Amino acid sequence: MNDRRYFTLFKRRRTGCKPVWYYYTYDENGVRTVQRSTGQTTKAAAERFCHDLWERGELLTYSVTCHPEKRHESPVEQKKTSGTFSKFARGWWEWDSCPYVLSQKARGTERKPGIKKSYADWAKLVTQAHLVPYFGRMQLMNIRPKDVETWMAKMRNTEYKPDRKYTPKTINLYRGVLNIMLIDATKNGLIESNPCQHVKPYKTDKVKRELLTKEEFCDLFSEKNFTRYWKGEYAVFAGNLFAALTGMRLGEIRGLQRADIEMDRIHVHSAYTDEYKLSTTKTSEDRYIPLTPRMRRLLERVMASHHNKFVFCHPLSGTKGTTPCHNLSEMMYYALDMMGIDKDEREKRKLTFHSWRHYFNTQCVKNDLQKAQIQVVTGHKTDEMTEHYTDISFADVKEQVLHVQEGIFGLLDDEKKDAKDRTTMTG
Repeated sequence: MNDRRYFTLFKRRRTGCKPVWYYYTYDENGVRTVQRSTGQTTKAAAERFCHDLWERGELLTYSVTCHPEKRHESPVEQKKTSGTFSKFARGWWEWDSCPYVLSQKARGTERKPGIKKSYADWAKLVTQAHLVPYFGRMQLMNIRPKDVETWMAKMRNTEYKPDRKYTPKTINLYRGVLNIMLIDATKNGLIESNPCQHVKPYKTDKVKRELLTKEEFCDLFSEKNFTRYWKGEYAVFAGNLFAALTGMRLGEIRGLQRADIEMDRIHVHSAYTDEYKLSTTKTSEDRYIPLTPRMRRLLERVMASHHNKFVFCHPLSGTKGTTPCHNLSEMMYYALDMMGIDKDEREKRKLTFHSWRHYFNTQCVKNDLQKAQIQVVTGHKTDEMTEHYTDISFADVKEQVLHVQEGIFGLLDDEKKDAKDRTTMTG
């Protein structure tokens, strides 16, 4: 074995004394490390000194420090086995084979999965589209915090993609995927430490949404505008109104089934998407929402028009129960456009189907419900609120939420009364 593959010796002359031999090693990229003294005055003794260090695994190269088991490999051999990020990322997030995904799946249950397929598929896309193109050629062991910092900074401007700047929230989400992968690499001994832990996420501003005014809300759901605004499609009209009355997410509205409707409440436990079909809710938590008589009549009218197992379906839906409404958002945008809120204004005010969730939350706050009480119904939990409020039940908030729901219906009743009065006056 020729130890010169692992280190290089050189001597330094000293005035009036014998020269002392020094050595340096190489990191995984073949770059020289810091020079160190052997304390020996002859080359032969210095070689024996370095050879003994190597045998004990104490010859200080970056690769040997991280992987003592590789101390008998040369720096070139170590570089080959350490691998690039691209090689490390191969197979990551595959639903049926990725070790990390399999481990997370094993930790979950049917109702509370450790990881959702939708997240694994999304993370796979992020890895292929954003992580591998940037970090792919880097040695996994050579990725430093400054590399992560530079990557995040480039996404904030057009250096990353000339036609797009990424928001701080999106960058943080992508960083989260990288962080999970590097935490796993650390646990498996592939790297000494996770560089992401030294890079803080970006601060984000709260998205300001401008909700519909009372007049706009009443105009949108007015019976006289039903045909013109909603094309006479009662299922999508009712689905949007029901979202405003309950704060349910789009997937939860689509996933609501006949069996979920009880005497005075609905059981929210599923969400439906076209790609993943029926799955758990976003938080994988079941919850109940009060049901007023008028809300029940609204649901019954929708269900009377079809035989599908899902509640919000078109009249021509089949009987096998596999196709809930797919155009709830699209018809909402069409109705808004018909009432004078075009695409530009809608995007400026950030009006989406999710706005109904904010609308319901706002009505609850206006009626003096506490955050913890609202969370019981909406399922929108935070760690802080969950920690401090764990004993609030459905029964504790039922009457107050019923009052909020009747108040929303009351807005439409007032509009009808005002319209009738105007008709009487002009007559």
